[in-house]
Amino acid sequence: MFRITRKEEIFFDMFVATAESTCKAAGLLEEMLNNYVDVEKKVNAIEKVENDCDKLVHGISCGDLRVENATSIGTPILCTTVATLEKP
Repeated sequence: MFRITRKEEIFFDMFVATAESTCKAAGLLEEMLNNYVDVEKKVNAIEKVENDCDKLVHGISCGDLRVENATSIGTPILCTTVATLEKP
């Protein structure tokens, strides 16, 4: 029987939240490019989502769940991949 531990749930929840934030930022960028008014306000909204996403990625690799623990919880994602995703 396969069971997911709480640590694994947290890890995947954080990755899902990061992906959702990335999609949200992409949607905001698309909206800005399609309707180029109130640009400063739209840029600020994109930057806020980006900053929130940065915090999530930082939590995956440095805080709530260390990268070196990622492979020990059975994820198919290599630690080096997570570290690469964190870079700007």
